[in-house]
Amino acid sequence: MNAEQREWTERRTRAIATEAGLPMPDEVEHHESSIVLLWHDLKLAVEIDEIPDGPPPPFDPYDLDLPRREDGSASDEEPEDAEQETYPPF
Repeated sequence: MNAEQREWTERRTRAIATEAGLPMPDEVEHHESSIVLLWHDLKLAVEIDEIPDGPPPPFDPYDLDLPRREDGSASDEEPEDAEQETYPPF
């Protein structure tokens, strides 16, 4: 992870923390291949490492578990071989 990626990752992680209602971290450590964010009062540490080179891939949170068509696009149809989960009775 280069310095630019570490800085981008720190900014993005701070934004996610703010959206989640967390205060800004008390301390941020930049290491060669990772960053560590520390919240002293919350006794919380977040380590992010091994971020691949290049821009992050596009992310669609609504498209995580959908089966894929041959062209790679998401399909909302269940695959024919999908097993139905069964639950034990109460």
